[in-house]
Amino acid sequence: MTTALQTSHLATLKAIGIINASHVRRALAHPQLAELDAYPDLPHHLVWLVCRDILTEDQLRQACRHVTATYSGDELDRHNAVLAETIALLDRLRDNFNQQWIDTLVTKNLITEAEGESALANVSTENVLASPAAALAWMTMADVISGERLNEIRATADQGSAERRAILAEAEGIFAQANAAARSIFWRELFPGPRWLWIAAPVLFLGLMIWIR
Repeated sequence: MTTALQTSHLATLKAIGIINASHVRRALAHPQLAELDAYPDLPHHLVWLVCRDILTEDQLRQACRHVTATYSGDELDRHNAVLAETIALLDRLRDNFNQQWIDTLVTKNLITEAEGESALANVSTENVLASPAAALAWMTMADVISGERLNEIRATADQGSAERRAILAEAEGIFAQANAAARSIFWRELFPGPRWLWIAAPVLFLGLMIWIR
């Protein structure tokens, strides 16, 4: 059921020119619309639109240019504040997803805590790793861990939980793809682009969104 708050915030974003009528229609028809009940402000509504693949990040950047060209004074400051907080929230979500995957590698005894800290210090905020296996592959390609260290990890492939073994199996698939494909394709698989949030499990998405409020 659509709440008055959801409708009001979407209407406000449309009136400002940050989103358009098509975005509003898609949002109101989305099966996860009720998630917006947890997010009572404009920036979180915008993040939800991006995370549910309704608003692209390119369109968000276009909205920033539109606001700058259209408004002035206090209105410009208010609208820019909404957009700035939205972008900051998206960056924090990226960081949280990357940290979760790397923390999983540590928890499953695939990498050490020191290696995990080094990975987090080196991965760009602009990129989101697709899974723990992708995080392990990226660590190798970015020289966060050496080929020798990777071989040590591979030697333990039959140890630990089923989840641990599955992560290593997925990582091997990524390495095989990297050997068979162009480097640019490999990196696109590790950093899946603007759909990275909405394809995540809804519970994880909701938990992170509530945590960063």
